[in-house]
Amino acid sequence: GTQPLHCLTKMGLSFQILFLSSGSVVEVVAMPEGPELRYMSEYVSTQAKGKRFSRISISDLATHPRKHPNVPLPGTWVTFSVEAEARGKEMRIHLRNTPSDTPVTVMFRAGMSGHWEMKNADEDFHKHAHFRLHVADSEAALCFVDTRRFGSWAVTNEWGSAAERGPDMYTERKAFEQLVRSSADGAMFDKCICDVMLEQRYFNGIGNYLRAEILHRAVIHPFERASTLLKDAKRSKVFFDTLHTVYDEALKVLRKHGFNDCEEPNFWDWVQVYAKKDFEVDSIGRRIWYDRSVFKGGAQTHDLSKPRPQPNKTKQTASTRKIGLKSRPSLYQKKEDMSREEVRALMKQEKVPADVAAEEVAEAGTVSSEDEEKDGEDRANDKKMAPSRKRKSTSKAVNKNRANRKGKGQSNKKTAAADASEKVKKAEKGKKKELAASAANNSPAPHRKRKAGAAAAAA
Repeated sequence: GTQPLHCLTKMGLSFQILFLSSGSVVEVVAMPEGPELRYMSEYVSTQAKGKRFSRISISDLATHPRKHPNVPLPGTWVTFSVEAEARGKEMRIHLRNTPSDTPVTVMFRAGMSGHWEMKNADEDFHKHAHFRLHVADSEAALCFVDTRRFGSWAVTNEWGSAAERGPDMYTERKAFEQLVRSSADGAMFDKCICDVMLEQRYFNGIGNYLRAEILHRAVIHPFERASTLLKDAKRSKVFFDTLHTVYDEALKVLRKHGFNDCEEPNFWDWVQVYAKKDFEVDSIGRRIWYDRSVFKGGAQTHDLSKPRPQPNKTKQTASTRKIGLKSRPSLYQKKEDMSREEVRALMKQEKVPADVAAEEVAEAGTVSSEDEEKDGEDRANDKKMAPSRKRKSTSKAVNKNRANRKGKGQSNKKTAAADASEKVKKAEKGKKKELAASAANNSPAPHRKRKAGAAAAAA
């Protein structure tokens, strides 16, 4: 079991610190899902209503060329308006000079911590306000804040492809249900329902906290086979009805309190099992929270007639044995003001596993110029080393092949030499036999020798 220590909102990221029964401390994060993206789109549209914006700026920390591209605007635009909309886990903003203009559209994905904030004129920019829409004739700005920098944006008027993102379950409910039901016979739905619900091509907008709450409130075991559930008309209806109800409730909580979890009741008062009850690790190494007591004794509603997929051992251990800064709150708090070099040193000092240390370094809050230079050097060294590694591996393979061929050649030579010596021996034996035979033919027979000797004596 777990006991909540306290609930906070850290730069738009809902999280809860828990005391586990083992005595260790874990930070549980609720990342942005469908309701959060929809709330962000409503927030941006509300804040931008009646305002004109003059320019776009991007922070110095947003350096990834594909995730953080520049957004060019037509040179004739002096000011522009902003409108936003959401679909699943994606959000778009439309920039227009006049209502009749073709908009410049930018699509955002929030990643693990992305959200929007309005910076007032008398406030400083947030350190991680990476995308900024500046209000005309003012110091205010509407900002996309992303502490962990897993979020991204792209200049496009298209949503994610159908292969990546399915219909929105809030605005396209019929299309969403039809897609899921029609796919129930596919290989994907032979997996557990908790795994399938994270597939965005079917459940666009569902994440870890939503799937836990939906399955709990519909009384569905997370490891039930998805196809079995969806082919049961009665239970599948309960599943879809509960899904829409939970989504709507989460959105209502956000519309009332936003990301301010210090107000009561808040997000953590609303959830029933997520970060509160029991959990297991699914096949991709993420925790699925549920209440085991619901499925103990009596008739079980889940189908376990076939063995459920086993979680990936490597991913499971990587997620469950995470002993980096997140399990040490005091150190985790310090990390915000540490450079990557300092975090590297701390990881080494704390003897944190290499995979966890690499992730913590990548998430370091402050990025100095020295860090950027070191990262650049590391990447350059990796590129330099890659061909040499390839040459080494290739040379090893070539040497191995040569050795094999050489060994085969030597064995063939030995065989040929043995055959030749055998032939010589046979030839020598044959010659000896021939010589003996010729000698026997030229010399008289023994009885002839006796007769010849007698004749000679008589003579």
